[in-house]
Amino acid sequence: MTTPVYGIADTHAHFMAQLECGGSFFWGNPYSRAATEEDRLHEALGPREGGLTIGEFQEGREGYPSFSDWPRFSTLYYQQAYIDWIRRAFDNGLRLVCCLCVNNESFYKRLYGDPAIPPSPVQAFAREFMSPRVSYHDNKAVIDHQIDAIKSMVKYVADNQNGWMQIAYSPEEAREIIGKGKLALVLGIEVDSLGNWRVPADLEAEAREKKTDVRSVIRAELERLYQAGVRQITPIHLSDNPFGGAALYNVLFNTINVDIAGYNFTVEDGFDDGIRYRMDIDSGDPAPRPLLQILGLLELDSSSPLSTFRRKLEMLDSHRNRLGLTHYGEMLIEEMMRLGMVIDLDHMSDHAKDKTLDIVWSNHYPVIFSHALGFRDLALTADVPYVGNPQRTHYQTSHLYNVPNEHQARRADIEKVRDLGGIVSVLLNQPNVRDFDGPNGLKATANATVANNCAGSSRSWAQAYLYALEVMKGQNVGLGSDVNGLAGLPGPRFGTYAAYRLEGDTARDAYGTLRVQQAETQENGVRYKDHLIDASPARFGGTAYDGDGDATLNRDIWRALGLFKAEASVNGWNRAENIAIGLQAGLTEDTLRLACGPLRDDCYHQRRAGFLVSSDREPTDDDPFEVYELYGKIQQYYRRWKAMEGDNYPLDRCVVGKRDFDYNLDGFAHYGMLPDFLQDLHNIGLQEEHTHSLYHSAEAYVQTWERCAQRSIEIFGK
Repeated sequence: MTTPVYGIADTHAHFMAQLECGGSFFWGNPYSRAATEEDRLHEALGPREGGLTIGEFQEGREGYPSFSDWPRFSTLYYQQAYIDWIRRAFDNGLRLVCCLCVNNESFYKRLYGDPAIPPSPVQAFAREFMSPRVSYHDNKAVIDHQIDAIKSMVKYVADNQNGWMQIAYSPEEAREIIGKGKLALVLGIEVDSLGNWRVPADLEAEAREKKTDVRSVIRAELERLYQAGVRQITPIHLSDNPFGGAALYNVLFNTINVDIAGYNFTVEDGFDDGIRYRMDIDSGDPAPRPLLQILGLLELDSSSPLSTFRRKLEMLDSHRNRLGLTHYGEMLIEEMMRLGMVIDLDHMSDHAKDKTLDIVWSNHYPVIFSHALGFRDLALTADVPYVGNPQRTHYQTSHLYNVPNEHQARRADIEKVRDLGGIVSVLLNQPNVRDFDGPNGLKATANATVANNCAGSSRSWAQAYLYALEVMKGQNVGLGSDVNGLAGLPGPRFGTYAAYRLEGDTARDAYGTLRVQQAETQENGVRYKDHLIDASPARFGGTAYDGDGDATLNRDIWRALGLFKAEASVNGWNRAENIAIGLQAGLTEDTLRLACGPLRDDCYHQRRAGFLVSSDREPTDDDPFEVYELYGKIQQYYRRWKAMEGDNYPLDRCVVGKRDFDYNLDGFAHYGMLPDFLQDLHNIGLQEEHTHSLYHSAEAYVQTWERCAQRSIEIFGK
């Protein structure tokens, strides 16, 4: 009898993303072979030397040792899966990770251009100052290099860290690895052009060149990848390819499609099927707009006269891809089944998903959603097209990515995955979603299982997880982090970044009152054993919106509380330090400390207000108005800080370099924050009955893989 394995599966991660796009789009390595720990950290996570990266323009460059710029929960261009962080996740329940090789050839083309063609000014700059660290950019070469890099990392762990990580090439090996108390890695692929086949003609040309048929060409490439260790594939990514159509949910993908496939998407109306997404009003979020404009990735959104394509888009009520699974796509699915590979439905157009599910259903072959971006039932929707401000009011959001789109899984899709014995993994970063269980949700019960009152945090993820859990009948639901995959991670419930996904949503939160309300209602944060270490200004950034328009003051108060809790030595050089001095004095009842010395009025006001809050006193009639006003604001934040200190058994903090990470303030800043995230899920209301599936998701994945292998034998023989 097979003994079930216990632990969490992350079915979608990119540990070697620094090797995509020539190596200058993304910076930071998952490990280093340097001799000392300090040198390893500096080499892997320090600023890049001798060149620039995209991240430096968008997010700063300061990683190790201060980590003042990255990693953050919103990081897109820097490494968030350093080996020590993976180990911390493993030590706290992670047991299986599907590590996918990834590449975006369109970004490489836009950044560096064709060597045979004179470069644009941007490309000339990139070639001189952002020279590629990887000398090739075709997908086959990048995949091979990333596979080799993953194997090298595993060998490093074997040689230097007692081999706590191993690659599993079969479900039996995965069971054995996990059973020995180690982390099982499953190799996978997520690229736009598998085999460097961008259009059907590429496949046909290779078949003619090799004097064979297209199926044999597909089979040969899959067998080559299988021999290299690949066991999971996402057949379609951001653009159409010879196998089928890509899901439409970001206007950038149309430019990528033009770069790779050579044409605009063929768009049809999906309004009657619940889709509300529109490319013609998409601004390209969440990627930074200046970067997109520089790289020419927003032609569709330019102010130039309307193109024929755009006019077609405006005639439709919503947009989805007309292209489904092609004849060659059917071959690919069949050949993957022949090898017993794990098939990922994510990124497929509705029509491509429908045909793929028809094929696997008739063969009783399991499939998965490796990182479900969201679920169509939970998206914010209305019965009118999403155009113009009146309509956006109906949707209660001005963020287009909150409305139903083609990437989001339909209930019927999930039910088929369930009945086939597959697994559904929920993407960690869930934005504004409808309540799953509550007065305004899909299940109108009196008491919500988890209150949906902090946009983009663990509370949002819980809504999606509980929904998937219900549709999957309580089993085979895991998580897909998409770490290093341009998806972002959950934000915090406290501090200056609380309810981050409401920022700029003028329809849902026109005056910021909802964000203030959500921040105010948070309680039972993650409790840690030791006090805060780092209270630098970088930790308390963001808009720090609190309904008063004074973000600088709000940041200063949060930082003052951080300095106070960190028991930091401060000199009173600024407002935050003055408030901290007052807070510290109130704790020791050191009233003379506040009164002595020649202090400016504003310094005295700041210190006096802090003193009154921490000593649990109120202003007197003798206190100036400035003290009274500041006192109220500090007291408000002081209450929030106390609510951060939850009732869980205290966790050890993750400390790297000069920086400690606090889930309450920093959110899911890097992969090592998985245990903090899990604790926060418990603190917000998920019980063991809910998380049972998550903690058994490694077993669910292995069982799915076993079914794939068994059905391969039953269908094709061996």
